[in-house]
Amino acid sequence: MLTVDRELSTAESALRALATSPAFATADLAAIHRQIKTLLASFPGADIIVADKAGQQLVNSFRALGEPLPKRNNSDVVRLIFEDGKPIVSGLFPGAITHRALIGVDVPVMNDGRVVYDLSMTFPAERFGALLSQHHFPGEWVGVIIDQNGVIVARTRNPEKFVGQPGGPILRQNIALAAEGMLEDVTLDGTLVESAFSRSPMSGWSVAIGVPKAVLLEDLHRWLWWELGGAIVSSLVGFIVAGLIGRRIVRSNLDLAESEARFKRLVENCPLSIGLVGTDGRIVYVNQKFVEVFGYHPQDVPTVDHWYRLAYPDEAYRAEVVSAWMSYLDKARAERSEIEAQEYHVTCNNGEIKTVSILGVWIGDQVLAIFDDITERKRLEQTLQDMARTDPLTGLVNRRTATEAFEAEFLRSKRYGTDASLFMIDIDHFKPINDTYGHIAGDQALVALATVLKTMARATDLPTRFGGTCQ
Repeated sequence: MLTVDRELSTAESALRALATSPAFATADLAAIHRQIKTLLASFPGADIIVADKAGQQLVNSFRALGEPLPKRNNSDVVRLIFEDGKPIVSGLFPGAITHRALIGVDVPVMNDGRVVYDLSMTFPAERFGALLSQHHFPGEWVGVIIDQNGVIVARTRNPEKFVGQPGGPILRQNIALAAEGMLEDVTLDGTLVESAFSRSPMSGWSVAIGVPKAVLLEDLHRWLWWELGGAIVSSLVGFIVAGLIGRRIVRSNLDLAESEARFKRLVENCPLSIGLVGTDGRIVYVNQKFVEVFGYHPQDVPTVDHWYRLAYPDEAYRAEVVSAWMSYLDKARAERSEIEAQEYHVTCNNGEIKTVSILGVWIGDQVLAIFDDITERKRLEQTLQDMARTDPLTGLVNRRTATEAFEAEFLRSKRYGTDASLFMIDIDHFKPINDTYGHIAGDQALVALATVLKTMARATDLPTRFGGTCQ
């Protein structure tokens, strides 16, 4: 469920940042379309739609700007956006243009305290099928993602047959009653399974994993015959006593083996990097994702000291990290709580520096550390900040940023009795350029003027695109 929530929350954060663009206040659809295209470079396969209160699409990244567009197919979501002014994760619905099975994340675009547009990012259902595939479940297992309406969004087996259909009635009933749980169920293709599910409080979506009961019984019988055979060979003379005691031993061994196997499958298929550290500083275990993300194999980091030296080569920064981590360890142990996630800059084996969120938990005398590579998310956040503060065409700061800077300078000037200057520059006869040579040529003229302003400006000056031209 963590992977799905992270995908949806990242999309929501990106849309929230885009919704602050000044282009919405001026209804500059061309600028909005350019900003959307820039943002979608970080969301391959997705599309972004801008719609009005009636659900009429004004911009759709799937189509060129200016092409006729239909109304949105999920009118209920649009209505709720304008009524409540809160982000919404939709259920599965057919796209009005592509007719593909889509999922949408919608946020309101506000102006003067009221909703003026619905801004939506849509994903094909296949994207969430790919998220399930990342876990590499055994072939007999069934993994499924179900939306808040009980409809199957993704499925590991036969998705072409079942995506878009309601989930099984027993599973849906259990999901409605509890946020997580286990149950015996029959899948839509008639397989008896032991299932576990978890429902997200953020989106209302659920992830369920089903293991065929026949597979569980087969594994149990295999282990039982192996253990029982060993007991007979070891002690034929005392087989009566061994039989009485052996059943307990076999059951205990089975439970332990099953528990260890389940834990190993969990951590090996986990989309996050995981390491297990003993009290003596030895790194007992790292999963495959750890190797993939950082490039360090178990023999490269046999102890945490080796990890510290490789991951944090700068001595001053390493000392800071080690001191902070040790204090978090001591606090978590004393309070019997988890080690709260903190962000660190980790140097990988290839020299790349990644931003990583690291949290941990004490398991007896060992520490389980979980590493979440958030480098791409940080890069996206910076891109969104830049988009919110700069004009995408000219690279100058936008009207919102300039207004904030002017207000600050005005207050400073008033306090200290100093002067401040504001120049407003207009391009004469600019409309004929667009009419005669086209808007591309007009854009080139604006970029040329912006380049001149940036070249002439001093470090303390702030060239701005304030309106349709440059100031």
